[in-house]
Amino acid sequence: MHNIELLITISNRSPGYALIKPWYHLKGDAIVLTTEACEEFSDEELKALVAHELMHIKCKDYNFKGTLFSMSVIFTFFSGMLLYVHIIDLIKTYFVYVALVLVLVLPVVMAGFFAVFIYLLYDKHGYWYQIREMRADRLACELIPEIRLGLLKLLKRMQDKDMDSNTPWYKKLPERYSRWHTHPSLNYRIHLLQNYRKWSYKEYIKHFIQTLKWAISGKGWSGD
Repeated sequence: MHNIELLITISNRSPGYALIKPWYHLKGDAIVLTTEACEEFSDEELKALVAHELMHIKCKDYNFKGTLFSMSVIFTFFSGMLLYVHIIDLIKTYFVYVALVLVLVLPVVMAGFFAVFIYLLYDKHGYWYQIREMRADRLACELIPEIRLGLLKLLKRMQDKDMDSNTPWYKKLPERYSRWHTHPSLNYRIHLLQNYRKWSYKEYIKHFIQTLKWAISGKGWSGD
């Protein structure tokens, strides 16, 4: 990573974010911090925030939905093909004539299933966005040991601020399923950092199962 700018903007919303540009842009990437973060956060928290955003840049987490949607389509296409071939092969062994009918019916059923799957993945619970945040947290901790403590302090600060909001419960409940969730819950991110493990590709499967548990138990798509 090189040629990364550090910018300050006047805002009181997100404490900071990574501004990632495609390779063909002449200017490099940037990390944007808000004036509120610079004034209120400790040096340890700011260092953790910058490290987190640096990991977004390192992983090229472009901030547009098209890339994530393409990844979802590719993932579901190959998963669907493997499942389809396996089911046909299994049924063909025992029921030859039934298999011939299912060759025509199964693709339609599976197309509907994966259409719903992609819709939920892409438009509702923001699975790929949440993966990016957890990956950035974990990779940032690998830079230097102090980053993990800084991230924990930063997330707990954000948690306290969120608890101070006066949004009534009956408005929060529908939002858990209706709005776009780009981050997993602060509680969950804190839990993962407290029980820190290096990032691995197993996390993709673990988090998918976790989001299903949240959805079934009434915690929405992000565990809020």
